[in-house]
Formats: sequence, structure tokens, C-alpha cells
Amino acid sequence: MATVLQLRQRLAPLVNKEVVYGIFFESVKAFEAYLIDLNQIRLEDGEDVFGNLTGTYSKSTELESLFGEGPRPIRPKVEGEPYNFQWTGGLFDGMRIDIFSDSAEFDSTDPKTGELKRKYGQILGLQERDLEEAIRERLFPDFIKRFRQRLGYAAIGT
Repeated sequence: MATVLQLRQRLAPLVNKEVVYGIFFESVKAFEAYLIDLNQIRLEDGEDVFGNLTGTYSKSTELESLFGEGPRPIRPKVEGEPYNFQWTGGLFDGMRIDIFSDSAEFDSTDPKTGELKRKYGQILGLQERDLEEAIRERLFPDFIKRFRQRLGYAAIGT
């Protein structure tokens, strides 16, 4: 069992905001695929991060998707259905989470990402309810585990 002095020495670096952010963002990276899945599920339903419908397909888009000269979409484009943001799959395939010193941001390597963001607003990211669930169910428990590991008490409360 650690002495109070040993515990204090282990705890000292963990009161630094940058260290705490670093530990949290390790958890974000560990669950990046899960977080991206949440974003993709919402986009498939045609919603932005606020839960607003981004739009519905027109008859001309449906016809273009079926008979146009370009590549066929990987997901159907049916008149009246919400946008699903999957024509070539580039937006979804290129999704990632960029970590900065005190924030994380959803992005995609797809060249059309900037145009899509300008046209449809905040489409990359999580809705509040999804973020709350991700923090409660995945990120916070993982953060606590990592924090305890840094303290040298990985087995406490597990």
C-alpha cells in the first residue's frame, strides 16, 4: 500500500489541466471508431448535430442517381427521403477525430467535406444525447481507468 507521500507524488502531475486533457483524449482516441459510428448513424438519418433535418432528395436527384452518367451512389437516393450523405462513401470512409490541446473535432479527409459543411452546416460531430451517452457509457469509465493507472492503482474499483 502506498504511503500518503507516495500518493501525493503520483497525484501531483495529475492536477495539471493539460495532463488531465491528455488522459481524456486518450480515451477519445480509444473510442474513435465508436464515436464516428454515432456520427455516421445520425448522418444516415439526414440530421445535423442539432437534430435538424438537412434536406430531402428531389426527384431529379433520384433520377440522376439511377440514370446519370457519373458513378452510382452506394446508398439509394429516393425522392422525399432524408439526405444520407453517401454517394461515393468518401465522407464516411475519411472520417476521423482530430485532437487538439483542449478539444476534439470531427472531420473527414474527403475533398468534398468543406463544401458539405458550408452547404449543410454542422454535420460532423455528435448530438448532445449521443455525446452524453458516449461520455457516460464509454469515455468516463475509460478515463477513470486511465487516471487510476497513472496513479498506480489500476485495480481500484475495477
